[in-house]
Amino acid sequence: MPRLYLAGATLEDLSKTPQAFLSAQNITINSNGTIVNSGTITSQDDTHITASNITNQNGVMTGNNINLNAQKHPP
Repeated sequence: MPRLYLAGATLEDLSKTPQAFLSAQNITINSNGTIVNSGTITSQDDTHITASNITNQNGVMTGNNINLNAQKHPP
């Protein structure tokens, strides 16, 4: 399964983009920080997202199986 590793500065730049579109057969995102989705994340099979916090701000997540795992609760 292909994996995409991004530097912290790249992740910060991506968080400034109001709309993004991520599409693949399977998607796995692992972060020690916060994931904020305001765009579209769509997989044909499985989407797995693990982060300290996961926020979906008017974003769309679609897939056959979506697994979200957040270790912390927002204040």
